[in-house]
Amino acid sequence: MARAVRRGGHVIIDDFYEPDSDEARAPLHQIESLRVPSHVRTLSDGEFRAMFEEAGLKVTHLTPAFKRRTLGSWMERADASPETNAVIREMFEEMQCAGGGWWEVEREGDDYMFSHKRLTVIGRKN
Repeated sequence: MARAVRRGGHVIIDDFYEPDSDEARAPLHQIESLRVPSHVRTLSDGEFRAMFEEAGLKVTHLTPAFKRRTLGSWMERADASPETNAVIREMFEEMQCAGGGWWEVEREGDDYMFSHKRLTVIGRKN
């Protein structure tokens, strides 16, 4: 995208992101890979920033946001097996018991609520 944009133009990416810490990322990556086997990796804000800078873009805007969602509705979108659903629910239970983690997992009745975090990055080509 940086190659195709004119000098003075902007590249905008809005995507999910994870923390920089490998330790904090490990369970998130494991859950995403179980939920959607084609999942490869989610970048951190530091990696987004570095990617833009390496492409010759000056980061002018870096805004985090989140969407609270239920585990049940999120899993429905993945069409995962009942076994996979059970494993991921156990992982959410562990995160909730440990304080919620990056996704701020909370129990809500027989489901879990969590904050799926997004990042909007805008870079300007000089």
